[in-house]
Amino acid sequence: MIKITSFVTAAAVFFALCSGLPADVKAYSGEGSKSDPIVVTTYEELQGLLYNKNAEGAETLYIRLGEDIASEDELDNYSFCLDSDFTYNVHLDLAGHSISRSAETSDTAIFELKNNAVLTVDDSVGGGTVTGRLNFSDPYKMSCIFDVRDNAVLTINGGSFDNYSNPALYKDVCLNVGGGTVTVNGGRFRSDNKAAEQTFGSLTINNGVFTVREEIIDGMPAPGYTNDYHEQEEEEGGMKKGLFFSSNHGDFFINNCTVRAENNKAWICVNGSKAPNTVKAHIPESATVTADGVQVTLEDETELSAKEITIASPAKPLPGDADGNGKRNIKDVMLIQQAIVGWKVNINISACDVNGDSKVDIRDVMLIQQAIVGWNVTLK
Repeated sequence: MIKITSFVTAAAVFFALCSGLPADVKAYSGEGSKSDPIVVTTYEELQGLLYNKNAEGAETLYIRLGEDIASEDELDNYSFCLDSDFTYNVHLDLAGHSISRSAETSDTAIFELKNNAVLTVDDSVGGGTVTGRLNFSDPYKMSCIFDVRDNAVLTINGGSFDNYSNPALYKDVCLNVGGGTVTVNGGRFRSDNKAAEQTFGSLTINNGVFTVREEIIDGMPAPGYTNDYHEQEEEEGGMKKGLFFSSNHGDFFINNCTVRAENNKAWICVNGSKAPNTVKAHIPESATVTADGVQVTLEDETELSAKEITIASPAKPLPGDADGNGKRNIKDVMLIQQAIVGWKVNINISACDVNGDSKVDIRDVMLIQQAIVGWNVTLK
């Protein structure tokens, strides 16, 4: 693979000059491949890489943090903006390091994803964090860590994400989904107001912990807060905070997650008149839902609140793993064949119907055998 060090550095310098930043840019190490990611050690380096990627186009660029990076520059248009008319992929590994920005700015997000941008965030080492403290006086703006729009795609596999709002406004969210497709497979999300909000686009939560600080003073949010969308409810100890979804635009689904409040209550709220607009309709039927440690049965609720809410779905078995040992091999094939001819064997039926036709027969056996020997087949 051809190294892109010199071109990327030049693009970063150009970006710095255009934005009024000092053109003090290091050369990057790494090729940008999965096996040899580019290692960045400053906020400006990551800015330069993403700027270059906007111009360059299509292939996946792998980036890993080599040090903690931070910015206190009070500049506008200084977010990490992934915006392209062409599909391009960026894979960012926090690798146990931190990204932080604290500024008085008109910027409303740490990461902005627009058009066809694709971003995957991992934390291979553990302990990686992204922290935002973006303050502005406009009461109609909302700060966030991730702002996803248009046809952008965001996948979060790990890391901790902490957003602090302007204390006079209390309008912040960690994950703001206003379009595109977002999948959360893990991570911790913490904010003063909404841990996540989906108004347009698609949001799927497969795992994650979402926490709201709920710094309420005498049952009311901080002075100066105005919000026409979620009215203040004094009897509930403050305005509703937690996870918010809209049934009118896009879709959302929760397989597993924990939602908690450091004070008062956390909420899962479904807004909108378009069916299905209940919490129950957007979680698996097999999921167990608990509120403050007590299992609850959902009916037609559009809201669920408690100090801690958990949604837990049974782990999906490995397709073809008939004996449930976490592996797929010839022993599973033999067990399924024995079950088909009527032998009394103990198998996990749900793992054996690998073509999705709601029955187990010789066609499933053939697909599993093909998968074992390395054929390119799809098991459901």
